Amino acid sequence: MSTVQMLVTASVLAALVYLAIVSIMSLVAALRAGGRREDAPDSYDALAASPLTMPVSIVVPVGSSPDASRTIGELLGLTYPEFEVIAIVDAQSTGIDALVEDWQLESREFFYRRTLETAPVTRIFRSLRDARLMLVEKDADHRSDALNCGVNLARYRFVAVVPPGVTFDREALLRIMGPALRDPVSIVGVGSHVERNPDAGKSADREARFQRLRSIRSLMFTRLFWGRLRKGLGPDGGVVIWRRDVVLQANGFSKAAAADADLDMMFRLQHGIGGDRRFVRNEEGFGRTGTLTRGEASASARRRQRAALQTIASWGPVAGNSVGTRAFAYFLESELITPFAQLWIVLATLSGATAGWFTWTTAILAVLLLSFGTAVVSAAALLLRGAHPDAPDRDELRGLLLIAPLEVLVYRPLHAWSRLAGIFGT
Repeated sequence: MSTVQMLVTASVLAALVYLAIVSIMSLVAALRAGGRREDAPDSYDALAASPLTMPVSIVVPVGSSPDASRTIGELLGLTYPEFEVIAIVDAQSTGIDALVEDWQLESREFFYRRTLETAPVTRIFRSLRDARLMLVEKDADHRSDALNCGVNLARYRFVAVVPPGVTFDREALLRIMGPALRDPVSIVGVGSHVERNPDAGKSADREARFQRLRSIRSLMFTRLFWGRLRKGLGPDGGVVIWRRDVVLQANGFSKAAAADADLDMMFRLQHGIGGDRRFVRNEEGFGRTGTLTRGEASASARRRQRAALQTIASWGPVAGNSVGTRAFAYFLESELITPFAQLWIVLATLSGATAGWFTWTTAILAVLLLSFGTAVVSAAALLLRGAHPDAPDRDELRGLLLIAPLEVLVYRPLHAWSRLAGIFGT
């Protein structure tokens, strides 16, 4: 056996052992927590009725989304004492006229301090139907530019960013504001999950089910690990609440330097500002949104991989001073080590079998073990998900469990290819 062959064999075994440990730890933790809640669900009645509950500015970076009117309507129906909704719309959007008609919007003169530089704002509307709604028409630019515009216009201490197309219950804002309401001094941000689920009325195809499995696994890791950290990082694609004053102090969201402006901000707000500043993940989800098309999912994976590499390169030496050693270790594990280990097992064993280093039986067995480990983690996540509201029904649960072992063979190759494209910048 050559030295190269020995190194490849040892690395494959190490990757399998590492993934087995992750799977077993996830399963054991889920079994301990699944089927019950450690704490009784919070009652939000007192918070909803209290005038002392801190008001929130809700920013919706609409862009040209067709879901804007529905999202605005759901937001204005939230059970929360005081809030405002600021929708940021691209000036070239064809949906502005419909929004103006739906919400009886009237153009107004509005003077505000333009602390953060943004693309020009062309018009600002106020709703005659609901005074809490403001719509801002501005030149199209990066999503970060829309967020900076919303922060400029926000009146309140906390700013929640809600993507268009998300559906949620009336207590969603009360639920995710919990950590900030308990500790408004040190909390600079709260991240909350948005679960991916096929749109109502549409049958769930295989791609949609795999995306939902990933979403449910992410929520499990938050409840079992991330949610127990004092400092952390938010989930990808979730709803985030920011403390406005520290965002302004950090000069707003990066428009060009960061592949993921939210992730970049989570690090910056916890490092070098002074005092005890921390970002936390909320164990309770905000709501749900539709699944992505294959092209959208591929683009999202590329963006996330670029953001992860950029973050590791920028913050690796001082990560412990920002989000903490454990949080950064979790980030490395989920965004780099685990995906690379899974990809390496498949590539190394199949290539080794082709070169005659391994038998095809060994290669197939390694892939089957990888599939079984992924299915175990997915089953643990579904167990934990079943202990919370809006869990998958029996038929849906059966379907998710049946396709879980196929994820490595069907869905992960596309996801891995997209991550590789993100690494090489294509």
